[in-house]
Amino acid sequence: MRHPIFILLLILPALVLTAAGDFPMARRLINTQGCKACHKLEGFGGDFARPLDGVGDTLSETQLEQKLKTGNTAPYMPSHQHLTQEERTSLAQFLKSLKGQEKKRPAQRPASSSRRRS
Repeated sequence: MRHPIFILLLILPALVLTAAGDFPMARRLINTQGCKACHKLEGFGGDFARPLDGVGDTLSETQLEQKLKTGNTAPYMPSHQHLTQEERTSLAQFLKSLKGQEKKRPAQRPASSSRRRS
């Protein structure tokens, strides 16, 4: 009875790591499908289309899957209908996980501090 629990304890960290955002299939597809020819990801890639970093902030997983399946005309993005549903889902989940850092606005001074004191 102890052995199955021990094995589960060994496997659990690997499952959590994969669930937390490893996405090996999606990362492979990003490279083999030429996504970085147009899109920048983690600082590398093209400047023709919007960067993939932060795309998860603006589009839902369903919207991402749809764009992968049908493509986009402005700017041009090819259809990826040739990918399996599993591959498109993996890509969409990976892209959804790409959240941008919250942009901080510079602190504004109160109006009274900009006036000279007499």
